[in-house]
Amino acid sequence: MRLVRCLLALIVAAGVPSCAVQTTKVTIPSIATDGCPFILLTRSGGLGYEWQSGVIAAVWQSGRIVRAEFVDRPWQAHVIGQLTRADVAELTDRVNSSDVWDAPAGKVALDFPEHTLTLRRTAGVRRWAETPAATSTPVVAEFRAKLVALPIEGTTRVRQSVEGLNTCGREVAERGLNQRPAAEPVPFQPTASITSPSAVFVARRAGP
Repeated sequence: MRLVRCLLALIVAAGVPSCAVQTTKVTIPSIATDGCPFILLTRSGGLGYEWQSGVIAAVWQSGRIVRAEFVDRPWQAHVIGQLTRADVAELTDRVNSSDVWDAPAGKVALDFPEHTLTLRRTAGVRRWAETPAATSTPVVAEFRAKLVALPIEGTTRVRQSVEGLNTCGREVAERGLNQRPAAEPVPFQPTASITSPSAVFVARRAGP
């Protein structure tokens, strides 16, 4: 033990940098300075787990991106960086495509966690949602996969809150900006990973 303590003392004296992850304070993109992102994917934690909510990913036309360090824990740290022009162009084309814009808004299980996707283009704003492992909305699944896989240049890890961006998603519900109504609520059977096989919940539409 004495030898170990001596070695540690030598390492500290030599000024060897720590292996701990360093968190850097940087300017977080905000609605006031950057406007709303044209792609916003968020998670709400559900009843009793509201604290497990957060921004999964947000992308601006400038290529600026904020993404959760761990997509399944978006209430924790995020990374901020830049996308390539090619990736931004590809995302923009997809947002403007009619098969995306005209797709059903999806359904979610009441009081359970949900992923919500908000897209913006010149023609307006739309929102889609799903409850992971219980309901499936193709548009949400597609953009989630794209946003998670995108390479980010010049990444910086931050722990400052980015929850102000959620305002850009909430306005869709509050102001009724969805341009197409979602399907009427229908009963559905969640998978066993969500609740017991015998339980039946009523889905609510993602739109207003």
